[in-house]
Amino acid sequence: MRRSWGKYLCDTRDLGIMLKSQKTMTVEPYVDSEYANDRVDRKSVTGYVTCINGAPIMWKTKKQSIVTLSSTEAEYVGMTMMM
Repeated sequence: MRRSWGKYLCDTRDLGIMLKSQKTMTVEPYVDSEYANDRVDRKSVTGYVTCINGAPIMWKTKKQSIVTLSSTEAEYVGMTMMM
């Protein structure tokens, strides 16, 4: 059964992210790229997640807009996509 976004948002409005109270806040960004994932256009896919005190607060996966020539270059392009 497919749910509409409106119903999903209404049904989950009481859910949230719990952050523990701490003296210091740590922000941890993680990024990874899959080199030349698409066999048709040879573009890589990048995914990233940002955590605060170990709790994920933001994440995204996106196909890169350019063709990279190595897995290292794909990682560098992925890191710039986070900004």
